[in-house]
Amino acid sequence: MIKKLLDERWLRWIRRRRPLAQEITLSQRSTYIFPTRYGFLLLAIVFVMALGATNYQNNMVFISTFMVIAIGVIAILMTFHNLVGLTFSAHSPEAVFAGQVAHFPISITSQRHHQSIGVGLRNASLSFVDIVAAAEQRVEIAQLCKARGYQMLDPVRCQTIFPFGFLQAWAWLFFDVKCLVYPKPLKPETIEQSAGSSSGKESDTPVPGVEDFYGLRPYQPGDVMSRIYWKGMAKEKGLQTKEFVEYQSDPDIFSLSQFPSVDLEFGLSYLTYLVIEAHQDGRVFGLQLGEQTIAPQRGEEHMHQCLRMLALYKG
Repeated sequence: MIKKLLDERWLRWIRRRRPLAQEITLSQRSTYIFPTRYGFLLLAIVFVMALGATNYQNNMVFISTFMVIAIGVIAILMTFHNLVGLTFSAHSPEAVFAGQVAHFPISITSQRHHQSIGVGLRNASLSFVDIVAAAEQRVEIAQLCKARGYQMLDPVRCQTIFPFGFLQAWAWLFFDVKCLVYPKPLKPETIEQSAGSSSGKESDTPVPGVEDFYGLRPYQPGDVMSRIYWKGMAKEKGLQTKEFVEYQSDPDIFSLSQFPSVDLEFGLSYLTYLVIEAHQDGRVFGLQLGEQTIAPQRGEEHMHQCLRMLALYKG
């Protein structure tokens, strides 16, 4: 519990010093280094060796002690150098529904080689990659999105213990990138609630289409050859063209007024379900939220436009 509180205080302090950005290049000021447990073990060994060398005035032990210290200093420089110079760029992910996991793409580039770079969220497993000079390497940060609206990417931790594992260099990345989160779709409890503001019945007025055969009409130049009624020519009725129509339903206009006795978030979830269902059925539908209105249409882009309005609705 205490460690968690200290980590949060430390993270808030770093956040105040690091403005949000979509591209971050690590420098000496933004990178930290600290011994790992193996590093502390090495320090203990050096201390015991130095104590023994001083006690017994043994030159070989002195030389060995200085060699181990030199290895430690080299490890500090190499571990620190392995992280500094990396450039991280965050990209917006695809929209998800509340309760789903968003995948934030992050590209990593550098002008030199870097080995075993770990990238991930706090308290989550890291993805380790090797960076090739002048080439882009991509990783995805998975983050759970609990509420609708815009979800900012949490602080990202990058670290390395290369090459010896005695030290750990790390940095915190604060990206100005967010994911659009749609309301979680919930099926309305009753049929009355799931009905739109229109009757949903088919219109008696047909429109040109491809579904139902409507009749024959005289041939006109430009008619599709596949629709010509060839049997009519054999019966000496002249050249005729087959007509097809479809009967369109009155468009549904979904609104919160359909759910007057439910909480706002539940109402938005119900509308999300209705929008998705109408799109999958190929129906024409619209959406009305307060003074905001989206005219009845159909199609993938129209569905996402309605879901976006549901996600960002203030109430």
